[in-house]
Amino acid sequence: MWVLDAAQINIGGAVSILILLVEELNRQEIAYILIKDSRLKIDIKGPVTTVVPKRPILGRQNVYKAIMRKYNITRVISLINFPPPVDLGIPTVTYFHNMNILSSANIQNFGWKYKLMQHIKRRYLKRKLKNTHYFIFQSIKAQADFLGEYQFPELDCKIFPFYDQLRIEKVKNLNLEKKPESFIYISLDYPHKNHKLLLDVWESLLSKNLTPALTLSIPFENTELTSRIRSLNQKGCQINNLGVTEYEVCLKETSKSQYCIYPSKSESLGLGLVESQILGNKILASDLGYVHQAITPSAVFDPESLESIEECVLSALNTNLPDTHLKLTNRLEDFITFVRTIENPI
Repeated sequence: MWVLDAAQINIGGAVSILILLVEELNRQEIAYILIKDSRLKIDIKGPVTTVVPKRPILGRQNVYKAIMRKYNITRVISLINFPPPVDLGIPTVTYFHNMNILSSANIQNFGWKYKLMQHIKRRYLKRKLKNTHYFIFQSIKAQADFLGEYQFPELDCKIFPFYDQLRIEKVKNLNLEKKPESFIYISLDYPHKNHKLLLDVWESLLSKNLTPALTLSIPFENTELTSRIRSLNQKGCQINNLGVTEYEVCLKETSKSQYCIYPSKSESLGLGLVESQILGNKILASDLGYVHQAITPSAVFDPESLESIEECVLSALNTNLPDTHLKLTNRLEDFITFVRTIENPI
């Protein structure tokens, strides 16, 4: 029996990864126990049992002790960037995807509380490295950035990007009509996602009497950004905020858009890039390493510069940009096979 540790996953792209992995484990009839975040609002079907620690990180040690006493555990997959709190003596892999934990992350403009929390996470991770046998990454760059900070054997680092290819292609096959001059950015409201600057760009376009449609997915609880959107719309912008909604809704809205604009400053993969390319968007994205690892974009910009982003949007509106091309392949089945075949530690 396996353990799938998702103790901190409750929102965003990590939920998509969790659901996809759960569905694959169920399809392959692999018995597993799920360590689940109490804040996760969706129902996960399939695990032998579900354990919810009272404290997502600090409560994991007691959870693992209880699981190891009661069940014959043969494999552990931690999806939350951190290895288990103790060395379990069985094959263990840790999926690392939060690049903001690294000291090289571009978070200089973030609040002090956020930066302090990342510092604490970095120190915690360093203490727990020995409790996993492998780290899994979504791209070569993510692995390189990690190894630039942590002393961990490169041979024990593996790259397995995966995404819900079947669900994306199912929406693609609907052949939904694309709205001209429409842009989409499916992303939560974390500071590194760069929504504030993107809204500044749309306000600048409005001053030039240009009102291309923009679809976002900012949580309604973020009153600062949602109020800004209402204000811009009252002035004449066409910004549709979906809030946090179902995955299929996001995919359909992406399929109906002509362009994806992706100003994020930091990603381990950039799932929205993959989805947008498969769904036929021309992608305008930050001129950063994570983008070029995933796709060949239609156009790039400096994510720190309003002028650069605006110039890129104007180019999309006034010229015929080249198509975007995908560089990644879906390696979900390879990942499961890899975990199955890890030899027990000596």
